Amino acid sequence: MTATCTWGWLAGPLSISYIGPLVSFMPIILMGVLFGLAMDYEVFLVSQIREDYVHSGDAKHAIHTGFIGSARVVTAAAIIMISVFAAFIPDGSATIKPIAIGLATGVFVDAFLVGMTLVPAVLAMLGRHAWWIPRWLDRALPSIDVEGQSLVKHVEQTQWDEANPGVAVRAEKLVIASSEGPVETDLVVPSGTVWTVEHDDPRWRSALVWTVAGWRKPEGGVLGVLGRVLPEESGFVRKRARVVPAASADEDELTVRQYLRAVLVAQSKSPWSPGHGVAYALDQAESWLQPLVQTTSRTQTKLEDRWIGQLSSIERQLVALSAPATQRPELLVVQDADAGLGTVEMSWFTTVCHEIADGTGATILLVGHRVATENGQDGEVEPALVGAEAEASTMGTPVGVGDGRGSATDVGGRDDEPASAGAVDGAPASDDPASDDRKSNGHQTPVVRAEGEPT
Repeated sequence: MTATCTWGWLAGPLSISYIGPLVSFMPIILMGVLFGLAMDYEVFLVSQIREDYVHSGDAKHAIHTGFIGSARVVTAAAIIMISVFAAFIPDGSATIKPIAIGLATGVFVDAFLVGMTLVPAVLAMLGRHAWWIPRWLDRALPSIDVEGQSLVKHVEQTQWDEANPGVAVRAEKLVIASSEGPVETDLVVPSGTVWTVEHDDPRWRSALVWTVAGWRKPEGGVLGVLGRVLPEESGFVRKRARVVPAASADEDELTVRQYLRAVLVAQSKSPWSPGHGVAYALDQAESWLQPLVQTTSRTQTKLEDRWIGQLSSIERQLVALSAPATQRPELLVVQDADAGLGTVEMSWFTTVCHEIADGTGATILLVGHRVATENGQDGEVEPALVGAEAEASTMGTPVGVGDGRGSATDVGGRDDEPASAGAVDGAPASDDPASDDRKSNGHQTPVVRAEGEPT
């Protein structure tokens, strides 16, 4: 534009009668229009290449197929715009001619030299690294599917669900972060059941919980939850799944009512009052805790007024469970479900989860270090009493699992192996065939371990 209108190059063939300085606002108009057209052409070209790369995984092949599919559109659009701008050159005014020359030349350079020559060449040189993104940034960004890959995955998940009905969670070679690096995990959780997953690494357990609930992107593999594919359809899963997170010291200074209110507000769609949700959660927690609490001065304070930090481990777990349970989610994931629980307490907690699953049809996933109960049985579990150590010592024999004649376990701590039947207060263990029957006839949930973990 400067060469023709200021220096006089090709002024005769282009019918330029005025040679001199240009209008001051002309560069602003040219840059705005040319940048808009350039972005359109790049979107047409690169988006097609990106879509082919996502579906095939071959960077160089995607450049060939994407260029063939979009080059015709870009070429047609560029020729149209060049023709329109060039039409103003012969008979336009002295002000319009420089703008027309600049726009026609800019579109030609951008479409044919930059868009369809330099950009494919750079993509070919970079290969798959042209589409690389840091993992931390990928996890932070939302999953926006432009290429339609999520639709392909959704169709595959639907076909899998039709072939395998009644599955709530499906994970195939799911890559979960752990303290020792990424670990591949296979997991299938039937709908409406209480399922347990054990692992020694707390980082792995935390990553699994939040990944299955849709709050964290998996690092690889296939993950389908409630018939949806993650992370592309994580929004659907988040609305229908709830997480019972691990206990935190930050919650110790809250009362039970304050804690339940905070949880319900955080998990609801509105930042306002949860209404009757807190009362329902309190009633539910009290009903679960009623068989556990001794009538002593220690428990005279109402549950809603007690501090979270003063609750025992089983009380704290059941209170934390009551808030999401009142929302009737389709999937409930409990992180570190066995934290601080003894064998008897874990049995009671599992029984409560079975009650929720049977009453609402929800799928409950218990994730922890050792969450599979050793003493499952068809009948109900009689809970252990919750009280101070001095009070517990005056109660005599701790109440065991089942009919009270099962294995007795101290309430205060978690034993790796349950005590033998009859081994109470130092008494020698006696052979009890019924103990083996109780172990094999109850709610024995399968144990899932990550690949490579020692059994």
